[in-house]
Amino acid sequence: MANDSRFDNPYALSGVLTGASFVGGLATGLSLADAPFPQPGADVKDVQRFFLGSSGPERINVTGQLLSAASLAVFSRSVAQLAGRAGSSTLKAAAIAGGALASASLAASATAAAALTTDTGRNEDRAKSLHRFIFRRRRANTWRRPGIAARRPRTSGAAH
Repeated sequence: MANDSRFDNPYALSGVLTGASFVGGLATGLSLADAPFPQPGADVKDVQRFFLGSSGPERINVTGQLLSAASLAVFSRSVAQLAGRAGSSTLKAAAIAGGALASASLAASATAAAALTTDTGRNEDRAKSLHRFIFRRRRANTWRRPGIAARRPRTSGAAH
């Protein structure tokens, strides 16, 4: 019984490029930057200091993110083709939708970071808004009701 395991989809290798370009751009950009990366909720002056003061290194990071987003789209296409060959239209649709969403999210974040390295980043309101956009996500551990502030679930046995 022969094992026919030939590699017939070179685009699947783009998965490796996805991670390598993201990590490479991030590590290179951060290592060359003159200021620390501003974390969520940072003061707008710290945001501007990083993105405007280290615009060259941050553009290296942005380039890595954009290359990663493009590679992820190609890789997702390969996954969708594989799912289609397996006969699962549901998996194929999930691969297409997930890949498109992930690629678009990564590209949008990179675009916002790139805008912060230009004159747009000099405007405090825009800088604050773009920086928030980069980190926007839902908190899984909070909930809201009208008239009730967001709460965190308590951990059992812990004294506060």
